[in-house]
Amino acid sequence: MGLTCSSADQALSFHPLAKGSNIHLGSCLHRAKRCYSFQDGIIFSSRPLLPREKVQIRILEVEEQWHGALRVGFTSMNPNNIDSTSLPPFACPFLTDSPDFWAMGIPEHLCMEGEEISFWVNHKGQVLFTKRGFFKPKLLFSGLPKKTPLWVMIDVYGQTKALQLLDAKQQLYFPCCCPGDTEPQSLGSDHSGATVTKIKAFQPPSSEQFMEMSTKLDLRTKVTDLKLFTEEEPFCVICQDRMADTLLLPCRHSSFCKECVLKIRGQKNTCPLCRQRIIVTQGLGESHLLANDGS
Repeated sequence: MGLTCSSADQALSFHPLAKGSNIHLGSCLHRAKRCYSFQDGIIFSSRPLLPREKVQIRILEVEEQWHGALRVGFTSMNPNNIDSTSLPPFACPFLTDSPDFWAMGIPEHLCMEGEEISFWVNHKGQVLFTKRGFFKPKLLFSGLPKKTPLWVMIDVYGQTKALQLLDAKQQLYFPCCCPGDTEPQSLGSDHSGATVTKIKAFQPPSSEQFMEMSTKLDLRTKVTDLKLFTEEEPFCVICQDRMADTLLLPCRHSSFCKECVLKIRGQKNTCPLCRQRIIVTQGLGESHLLANDGS
């Protein structure tokens, strides 16, 4: 069954009004398409994320004539209070220079058509990223506030032309069956009388400034690309939240945190990777072995 409006009442969806001028949303508010150019594609979620909730998206269309690709991030500013007419053309760096917005570009080759990616915030305020083929989640960026409501912010930028939110909780991965329109529909600019906030005034850059910014963004994306493939951030492969700090013996697999290992030992007491029986566990960086506790 596809992701229908009725089956996704509690699922994450896009905000219908707080969006870039080139964005067209499907009637179900789970699909977003940038209809013109390579910019003005900023979108937000309609509600804040739940604790440990993952944002899962599928890339539906790409336009290879452009450079750069998807930017993902979060904001602590309620989109209900954002005046969409004041949104800048790019999330990076125009919004990320403000204290309430955080985002990072995803390398182009990870945003191919049909690709599915996930990102989320852990309890340390770090944004983790994964996709099919990644054994461990990767650290995308950090520094987000803790215990503060955060809304999803996505910039459908550059080569990324259209995407769809997936319902990670219900594991619905089929194309949304709600009808889509090929032409943008006007949703109006009325925020039901709510007070809206204009983002700080955006001054269009000169051609020289634009080239300089493009170069900086290109370099930033390449640094992100390097981090994603050379830094093995040791996050637990079970909870994907806490640091992997525990070694299992005798198999010597070390991709788990102490909390998850304790749960494993209280259940099957076998390594999730190789199914060998766990005899003892060793804290990484510690010089002593933790006792078997009779299990």
